[in-house]
Amino acid sequence: LATCQIEKNMATIRASIFCYLTNTKDVLKKNLTITKMFWDNTVCDYTYVRRNISDTISSVGQNMTLFTVLRHPIDRFLSGYVDKCYNELTYFNEEERCFGCKYDMGCFLEKLQTLFLHNVRMTVDWKNPIYQHYLRHFAPQTWYCEFKKHKSKYVFVHYNNGPNGTEGIADDFDKIFEQAQIPRDIRSTIHREMMSSSLLIYVTRRRQDVGLAVGVELISRCVPPLTHSVLSEFVLSTIGSCNDHGAA
Repeated sequence: LATCQIEKNMATIRASIFCYLTNTKDVLKKNLTITKMFWDNTVCDYTYVRRNISDTISSVGQNMTLFTVLRHPIDRFLSGYVDKCYNELTYFNEEERCFGCKYDMGCFLEKLQTLFLHNVRMTVDWKNPIYQHYLRHFAPQTWYCEFKKHKSKYVFVHYNNGPNGTEGIADDFDKIFEQAQIPRDIRSTIHREMMSSSLLIYVTRRRQDVGLAVGVELISRCVPPLTHSVLSEFVLSTIGSCNDHGAA
């Protein structure tokens, strides 16, 4: 069993689930649960982390169950923007956070687009922690997981904010874990944790049911026309790619 992490696509809870699977005794000993385990209190290290598909296959085998989570790009962007530009105040000071744009979404999008172009041209200064941080959390989902070479190996779970979204995701995860022959009792624990009320905060941090339509309207109001056009083209191309993935 393996998963490829895409930031803002349930990456934290997937890390916690895999920590629970590989270090069950340590998790229980610390009186932790999947939904109470975060990056700063995990009992797991990077022993089981692999940086590419080839290394993963070498460790797990050709017949592994490999999955990842895809999310609508506007929903993912809004989640990342609120988290990184409003809520996350510890990593960078005000002049560095979100490229110094403060709460100007248009400014942030233009800076982000420039960073993406530098990445495509391979001119990014990877020693700059700000560039690393925002590329990691906002890059198009098609840039992750070596999809170009290994798309056919993946099972795709589609992130859903709808009324039955949590149940649907929990059920999808359970099917994947059953396919990977995870014992029933462990699967039941994971499913119960994912269905817990805290998951709504833990996973989605949803904004009082701000849906995609509201998100599009918000972007339309908050960014200048040129930036909105650029974002729309980026979103449409990403949606197309994600839909292709889902058909795999």
